[in-house]
Amino acid sequence: MTSEGNLISVSKKQLGLFYILLATVWFGESINEIIHYHFSAGLSLFVFGSLFLIALYLIQSYFTRMLLLYQKNLNSSRQALKNRR
Repeated sequence: MTSEGNLISVSKKQLGLFYILLATVWFGESINEIIHYHFSAGLSLFVFGSLFLIALYLIQSYFTRMLLLYQKNLNSSRQALKNRR
């Protein structure tokens, strides 16, 4: 734990790499489906993969902000308790 008590430290590069790898799998499979099998199935897989990645990004962003706010409130409560003593 650092002096501020902030435990959330995921690098933007790590998150970017995660989303790039996940998008590669979804979009690669959907393009393969479009080229070799059914266009409509590949297109629906592409749309689903896009929506899935967007939803995952929004959920991850929300939880990160929520945890940072929780940590900030916890730090201020600990500081207030320390000042009472």
